[in-house]
Amino acid sequence: METVSALLDTGAEVSVVHQDLAFKHDWKIFKTDVIVTGPCEDPLQIIGETYVMIVPKGDNLATCTTLLILKKLEYTLVLGFDFQMNHKVDIQVTKNEYFIKQPLIKGSINSGNYKLRPVTDQELQLITARKTSNGSKASIHEINV
Repeated sequence: METVSALLDTGAEVSVVHQDLAFKHDWKIFKTDVIVTGPCEDPLQIIGETYVMIVPKGDNLATCTTLLILKKLEYTLVLGFDFQMNHKVDIQVTKNEYFIKQPLIKGSINSGNYKLRPVTDQELQLITARKTSNGSKASIHEINV
């Protein structure tokens, strides 16, 4: 199992991953029409999006997270505000440090360790069904890069 450090970015609206990690793990890449600008207001080079299941350490309930795959990214993985809201992550700041806390199904607290895996074909079908039931006309199409 590989350990990947992630930047938890409270100012980022979306979560992103460097293309090298997606290619290394052979994640399915899907077409996206999303346009994201960086701090300099230049559009980021997005090659597609992928869906991963993120499971907090010590829990067994996974939550689907959409990751935009970027050609260039200073960090391997950036978890944005979307991740923080979906996982109910609480960031507590003190004078010299900060703590990441997340309530778990079992009642304990996760301290920021997660397992990440690609979605299964069955989970992908559920994601597609959910997008269409929410009125989205976008369909999910795998692309080759």
